[in-house]
Amino acid sequence: MAKGKSKKKEASGVSTPPKSAKEGVVIPKQTLQKIIPLKNDLRIEDLDENILKERLELLNKELNYYKGKCKSLKSENEKLRDEIEENKKDTSEYIKYLEESKDKKQQEIDKIIEKANEEFQFYLNKKLERKNEYDKNMKSNRIKHETEIGRLTKSINQTKQEHDFEISNLERELLQNRVKIQRETEQTIKNMEAIAQEKASKYLNEYINLLDKDNSRLEVGLALAIKTTDKLMEEKDRLERENEYLRQENIYRDSLANIRLKRINKAIEKKKKNDIQHDADENLHKREKLLKLLARNNEITPELIDFVNKKLKWEDDEYL
Repeated sequence: MAKGKSKKKEASGVSTPPKSAKEGVVIPKQTLQKIIPLKNDLRIEDLDENILKERLELLNKELNYYKGKCKSLKSENEKLRDEIEENKKDTSEYIKYLEESKDKKQQEIDKIIEKANEEFQFYLNKKLERKNEYDKNMKSNRIKHETEIGRLTKSINQTKQEHDFEISNLERELLQNRVKIQRETEQTIKNMEAIAQEKASKYLNEYINLLDKDNSRLEVGLALAIKTTDKLMEEKDRLERENEYLRQENIYRDSLANIRLKRINKAIEKKKKNDIQHDADENLHKREKLLKLLARNNEITPELIDFVNKKLKWEDDEYL
């Protein structure tokens, strides 16, 4: 019935007003407020037909949209209803299963409790029997132990008396021995002091003689060390003067080598201008060799002079 009513309502909403509609029918302003700003309710004869058609098309589109939405919601509602029914069915079955399982578990629990009570009662009876037997044994053992304790107490008292007597004897003997040892110790200390004093005097004299000999030997060694130190200082001064002389000579040789190297470079450049490319390359190689030789200890060696005279065929006065 609800579906039929909704269909009738939709049909009534979509239907267009007949041309033979009575004049004087009032349209609420909520229906037309999106098209024309209305202050009061208007009559159909006051409206434009085109505006009404546009409004009608818009309402039809809106109606179709809501129809589709209602249809989808209805379908979704039916699915949810089916799911609810199915869930109710599953829930009832699950509740039934739980109740059956609960009854079964309760029966098992009752059996376990009954069995546990029986076992506990059996264990309690056994424990009571063991306790009664233990109490009986404890009573007999207590009597036996009390007798043994009395005998041991008597024996301990007798042993204590004997021990006290022996302790007093030992204390007396210990006191006598202490006095004797103290006297012997005092006499021994006196004897040792006399012997130690005699030995100390002897050792002191020997040590003084030994110190005198060591002092004489050290005086001779000190004089020799002073003499050796003076010689070393003289040698040090001589070496410093020689080192300064060699340093000045080395500076002079470095300056002379630089002057000669500059002259050799000028001669090589002059010869390179007059020779062909092959001779220039050869002289360049020889120049590199000459520079390597000059690098040795920063001085001109006889080998360098011979190389310059024979290979480059230069006269000494050209670069010397």
